[in-house]
Amino acid sequence: MILMPVSGLLAGCASPPPEPLQPLSSELVVATSELPQQQLLDIGLIVFEPGLPEGQPGPNPAPVYTGVRQAEARYLPYVLRQTLEASGQWGAVRVLPEADPSAELLISGTILQSDGVELTLQIRAWDASGREWLNKVYIDVADWPYYRDRPVYTSDPFVDLYNSVANDLNEARAQLSPAALQRIIDISQLRYAAALSPQAFSGYLVTQDDGTVRLSRLPALNDPMVARLERLRQSEYLFIDALDQQYAAFYREMGPTYTLWRRYSYGQTRELEELRQSARRGSRGFAAMKQSYDTYREAKIQQQALKELAESFNTEVQPTVMDLQGKVVELSGTVAAQYTDWRRLLQAIYQEETGLPLE
Repeated sequence: MILMPVSGLLAGCASPPPEPLQPLSSELVVATSELPQQQLLDIGLIVFEPGLPEGQPGPNPAPVYTGVRQAEARYLPYVLRQTLEASGQWGAVRVLPEADPSAELLISGTILQSDGVELTLQIRAWDASGREWLNKVYIDVADWPYYRDRPVYTSDPFVDLYNSVANDLNEARAQLSPAALQRIIDISQLRYAAALSPQAFSGYLVTQDDGTVRLSRLPALNDPMVARLERLRQSEYLFIDALDQQYAAFYREMGPTYTLWRRYSYGQTRELEELRQSARRGSRGFAAMKQSYDTYREAKIQQQALKELAESFNTEVQPTVMDLQGKVVELSGTVAAQYTDWRRLLQAIYQEETGLPLE
């Protein structure tokens, strides 16, 4: 496989990346010893943006199939989550249905191209203070032997891309001092507190002119409001872990179908290029034309299956049942709806316990 990171956004760039693509070293850097606690930042991975609509310029633009992209937007962040966990360089890594400003480190992604041959992702990462760690476009190209050898979904053809993202995040963290990393953790806790009770906690943080957040002061360690918030946040982590299992189940269900779609899409792209070359030579036979049609038909079958999977994820997510301070709570609806309802519930509980208004 070939991997090339490109700095900055390519969405508005009409020219393709330089050719030929040059291979880069992309072996995952794995922690060989136990890291200090302040380096083990928790990561929130936002469900990806599906990306460019058909016809919009981008790197080697290809048709965008809405149903496939909607499924990929939930599938690909889970692959990145697995890579980050495998590195042993981070704390908890969770897939989120929407951005959480209080996350210690937050990662977003946009799918710029995905057709089985090439995967192009715009990846951005920033910490709880708003400091940007990463804003980069990654391009990975698959090799035909991967598809020829009847692959399984647990072996991804674009593993170099995910390894490169993980390694770049490690390098960004290495530029920060232990004190700076601890400030990120403190700001994360106070941003979470301010989201539940702005009146009580907004004074601890200062928003600067560039939009980043600075720590003004810390609450007392024995502050009872802080203890309440910590209990609620631990409950939220348990809830997000339960939602994360929905993404894990979707990954397992989608994996085999998605791998087949990638395989046939790769073949379809190869056949199209061969068809163009044969048309110039005037040497395209019936057998070759039939093979092209069969590949196209199989790709369409898998495409429809992926579309149905994406739709079912939005409408058929299992209800989440949680024990919240001795009360059994059941949330239903989409993952995003359950997440929103849960945050509102925690706000109401904190308000009831403290008697403080939300605003």
